[in-house]
Amino acid sequence: MNKSSAVKTDLSLLRVIAASAIIFLHTCSSVIDQRFRDVYLDPKAYSFFVTGKIMMKWALPVFIMITGALMLDPERKITVRDCLRKYALRMFLVILLFGIPMAWMARYFHTHAITAELLLGGIGDVLTGNSWDHLWYLYELTAVYLLMPFIRKASDAMDDKEHMYILAALFALDFVLPFLYRFLNIQDWLQIPMGYWIFYLLAGHMLYQKRTEIRKVIPACAGIVSLVLMIVFCRTDIFRADAMLVYDNPLTAVLSMSVFALVCGRQYSAQKLLWKLDRLCFAVYLIHPFFIHLLYAYLQKAPSASGYAAETLLYYAGFTLVSFACAWLMKLVYPLNKLI
Repeated sequence: MNKSSAVKTDLSLLRVIAASAIIFLHTCSSVIDQRFRDVYLDPKAYSFFVTGKIMMKWALPVFIMITGALMLDPERKITVRDCLRKYALRMFLVILLFGIPMAWMARYFHTHAITAELLLGGIGDVLTGNSWDHLWYLYELTAVYLLMPFIRKASDAMDDKEHMYILAALFALDFVLPFLYRFLNIQDWLQIPMGYWIFYLLAGHMLYQKRTEIRKVIPACAGIVSLVLMIVFCRTDIFRADAMLVYDNPLTAVLSMSVFALVCGRQYSAQKLLWKLDRLCFAVYLIHPFFIHLLYAYLQKAPSASGYAAETLLYYAGFTLVSFACAWLMKLVYPLNKLI
């Protein structure tokens, strides 16, 4: 049996959709980021880009849930050695290999000079977690891989009721309470570190185990309602936009689980194509900000104040095509293809 014949096409499709959604998210969020340009965005334009971020905020939690669906599968054998060498060490090497050049690039965009301070400072940025924003996911994923033997043991020991209890407790402590803190504008005093990561891992595992039992109308309705509420809350200033655009927002959690549940549960056609695209998604995640930074920060070609909608969609299409093409090329390079 070849690899593609054993593919879980629902998870492959989810990974491809999520990778594409993250590119759109960063295409929008980078316009709002004032590091890239000093151009005033009128309220209508600003609302467009914030809405674009909101609509795709489910993508990274879906990546985490895919990890949970695969790595918490009780039928899959994963040893402590696998967690250390195959997963955690690989992530650490990827952080160094991609993070350091990206940190150098970010410093060069600001100084336009190659100096010893730039080289040493870039290395320091990576070691202290101050490199490009999207790399935070790799730092936390490394920690998750180190903890995976414990998470797997705990998950395997729980029955369905205990899984649901833990999910409910984590949802209350790490989603609902922070949501209330932001609404009431008070300092948060009770939150479990990395709790939302564990929530998404367990949620992905549970939803995938129950994928054939889920009536699709339920996640469809839940996802639509949560997305509409997030947009309404931002546009009516009930919440600050930055308070809504976080991964421990309960509406983000509902939207993410809804997307995951909607796609999972069936085998899709174009199995070989999905598998090939699936294998490119990690490299796409790593490389796509390079093209966004290059265009927005270095060439100063962010979407204009007048034609921002059409230009954003055009840029997104370009970033997506170039990122997947570059990922394909990187996959041809040994030993880089062993890491990505």
